[in-house]
Amino acid sequence: IFSTNDGNLFRADLSLNQSTFASVMFSQAENHYRSHLSDDSTFYKKIIDEYGDDNYSTSHLDTTLYEADPRIFDYASGNNFNVGGQSMVIYNRKSTVRTLKGELTSQVNKEHQVKTGFEYRLTNITMSDLTVQYNSGTAFQPYYLNPIKSPKHDTFGTDGREPIEWSIYLQDKIEQDQMVVNIGLRYDFFDPKWKVLNDTEDPNYLEPLKPINTYFDTDKDGEISDEEMTDNNRKSDDDRLDSNANGENWFRHVSPKTQFSPRFALAFPITETGYMHFSYGHFFQNPSFSYIYDNPEFEVPAASGVSNTMGNADMQPQRTTQYEVGFSQQIGTDIGIEVTGYFKDIRNLNSTEIKKSFVAGDRYGMYVNKDHANSRGITLAVSKRSLQNFSGNVDYTYSVSEGNASDPTAAFYDEQSDIEPEKVLVPLDWDQRHTINGTMTYHPIPTSGISLVFNYGSGFPYTTEFIGIRTAFENNGLKPSTFNVDMRSYMNFSIMRKFMISAHINVYNLFDIRNELTVFNDTGRSTYSLNRTYTPQYSGPMLNSLDEYQVRPDYYSPPRQIKVGLSISLK
Repeated sequence: IFSTNDGNLFRADLSLNQSTFASVMFSQAENHYRSHLSDDSTFYKKIIDEYGDDNYSTSHLDTTLYEADPRIFDYASGNNFNVGGQSMVIYNRKSTVRTLKGELTSQVNKEHQVKTGFEYRLTNITMSDLTVQYNSGTAFQPYYLNPIKSPKHDTFGTDGREPIEWSIYLQDKIEQDQMVVNIGLRYDFFDPKWKVLNDTEDPNYLEPLKPINTYFDTDKDGEISDEEMTDNNRKSDDDRLDSNANGENWFRHVSPKTQFSPRFALAFPITETGYMHFSYGHFFQNPSFSYIYDNPEFEVPAASGVSNTMGNADMQPQRTTQYEVGFSQQIGTDIGIEVTGYFKDIRNLNSTEIKKSFVAGDRYGMYVNKDHANSRGITLAVSKRSLQNFSGNVDYTYSVSEGNASDPTAAFYDEQSDIEPEKVLVPLDWDQRHTINGTMTYHPIPTSGISLVFNYGSGFPYTTEFIGIRTAFENNGLKPSTFNVDMRSYMNFSIMRKFMISAHINVYNLFDIRNELTVFNDTGRSTYSLNRTYTPQYSGPMLNSLDEYQVRPDYYSPPRQIKVGLSISLK
């Protein structure tokens, strides 16, 4: 595995006059991830350079590199640990994000501060995902299929994907003796620069399913006869791209998505040391690129049942309308309390819509905007300013997050399992009803400090199952609650009045609590599963017991960690 992250940033701040200033920023971030057996970090590039018109390519697949018989995975069947094997995946993904951003702020007069800005973002994504074929069908020689033509592999091609995003905004902050008002308007633009199918029944133009997409309809009767099914009458790839079975282009390039988002906030005093605040706004969030560009070659193999998902470049952005109202009050000289309530209405959440293929029984899931959700809650916060070397804060939040699905692929998996999709609001995966967060800091002397950071959370929902079959509606159960305390301490001192030494000791998960983060769906616990009640302890080659196989340390939070550090700097 190779992972490379590079970035650079240029920023210029300009003071145009005493009341107006501007800033301009340009940044470039590059993230490159590769995974393959070869220890050559450029191995993926050699593979990509070999893409051609042939179905198979054998270049650079060294038989001494790929030598493990894949049948070794069949040996460790059942609930047994693998005893060997190799990763046959050659994966490469590189994203380069270039961002240009500018802001201008001006104090127009005593009451009005105007702020405006823009952001332009250009992203380039390249990806290839191959699986080396090494089996009896390849005479146990390592092959890979051209990803452009094989449903076993995916690629964005040499040019990749280049979505464009930009936005502009204008904001006016109005300050008066008894009131502060923020009024703003934002415009968002998003162009995925990709395409969608005009006929979802026959997705892959390289391997068409409908006879009329394979052969010319010479007699114009809308059907392909036996006489028309000849090699001389076959359509070329370009012919299919120009006209599908319905006489349309095979693909349609999508139009950009835009939104105007108004925002408003108001704050005014209600006592000498307290004030009310209210805010309202619309927010725009682009779909994840993985839901736009999934299955880049639009492949749904014949007789595949329900086994594929497909991206959709024509999805609308997620739209959120948010309301918030709160009250803040100072008590004495060092205590403050704040109560805030909020409501979020979320539309255009990603979901999947089941599409029928031309081949009877074949279906696939296409990502669409169908799901919706809402989140509402109230937060009570108390804070204490530093007095007599002690400071701290604590907050409690009660919240409810509901929707008709948490996972965009939920409808697809329901179709696979022949389950009726949810038609009622259910708790979302991130629905945590009760949370408490707090921090306490003590400074024994001005140059040292020790802090305790703690948090408590009630359990997240999960879906109960028995013998792999869902027993109720989605997210009907609750995982155990979690609790954690971290300790952070530091001490600064100088040497020879020239050097500043800073020593720190941080302890994460101070009490070494084993929080259960992932659970078995038949018990709701990480500690055990009901599998043992209907599954034998030993199976297959009997390399280990079922109880040993189900020991899952990855289901728990990390154990206690102690980090000690020292830094030296010039005064």
